[in-house]
Amino acid sequence: MLGWNDGIKPHLEKVAAKVQHKVSGKGNEMPVDKSALKTWLIRLRDILNSEWTPIPGCPPDEYDTYRDALAAMVRDSASDEELLAYLDWAERESMGLSSFARDRGLMVIASLRKLGPIP
Repeated sequence: MLGWNDGIKPHLEKVAAKVQHKVSGKGNEMPVDKSALKTWLIRLRDILNSEWTPIPGCPPDEYDTYRDALAAMVRDSASDEELLAYLDWAERESMGLSSFARDRGLMVIASLRKLGPIP
């Protein structure tokens, strides 16, 4: 499984560079449908709050930073293993939890894939 330094961090840095390129107007990407994107992100938030929830009882926006990173990874065609490694990192390293529930992570990824591509 990929760790933060050997897989996730370089991947997110690559995504950040693409986003910066797009924001600067140098890319040839299609315009973003902001309404569709907002709906997609709300649905992803619902998945994280109902299926992931490593810390129960949090406010609805608690996982938005993780949601946004997952959305960027999906947009950049991350594999399921990369997404799983990110969820593992989020729980163990970022949140400081002692373990990672791989089955729960796989369930979240399956639901994320059902959302379809990010608009």
